[in-house]
Amino acid sequence: MQNTENLRPFGTLEKDNDICYKGRWHPTAVPCFESILKEGLLSDMPKSLRKNIAYSLQYMQYLELQLDELNLHNVIITMIYKNYIITGTSIIEGIFCYLLKSSDLWKQKLWELDSVIKSNEYKQNSMKYKLETFIYKKIDPVDDEMNFDSMIKKMESKNILSLNHKAYPYIKKLKRLRNKVHLQINEHEDDTDWFNFNYIDYLWMRYVLHKVLTDDAFKNKSGKYIDFIKCNHEEIEQLNNDIKRE
Repeated sequence: MQNTENLRPFGTLEKDNDICYKGRWHPTAVPCFESILKEGLLSDMPKSLRKNIAYSLQYMQYLELQLDELNLHNVIITMIYKNYIITGTSIIEGIFCYLLKSSDLWKQKLWELDSVIKSNEYKQNSMKYKLETFIYKKIDPVDDEMNFDSMIKKMESKNILSLNHKAYPYIKKLKRLRNKVHLQINEHEDDTDWFNFNYIDYLWMRYVLHKVLTDDAFKNKSGKYIDFIKCNHEEIEQLNNDIKRE
């Protein structure tokens, strides 16, 4: 058995230390994370979604390890915040999607485009026009597309969770940050990851995700597994100060 007594968790992952698999740092096991997604309104969550959320939580645990143990370049810290927010927001989106569908609140499609009738081009008052008539046919209800913004609005209006309504604007903000996964979507030359992702956003991600995962509707009895995302008293104070600045 290799001696890891003098190694911090991240040190056990360094190849030069040649620590065997069992001796290395490991994230919380997938079944443990899955256990918090099997109660209450989440009891019938598809296995694939439950596992993907568990994998994402493991990845977030690893990102936390990097922030806790490494002296990183500021840009790298910013990019860890970005990946943390992208991953955490995706977890919330997956949960919201499941809850809306399982509660029969998902948007339904009742009409399907059958054909388009186009007119010839014509001129009127020196302007050119044309007409297009869209013909739809009635179909049996099927799930329509809902973007994350629509999901957030529906979740809030239907009070599916016991989340305070004040939490939803921050979920919307995190959703906007998540969209920064598209590197080419920028409104101005300083609209970059460096300016968009900050420590306070990282704290909001942890706070909101913990609130969602421990919601009363899930009857969660294994909250200890996600203590790593729970904000401490000092961090809560920073969030309160952020609210006051708005």
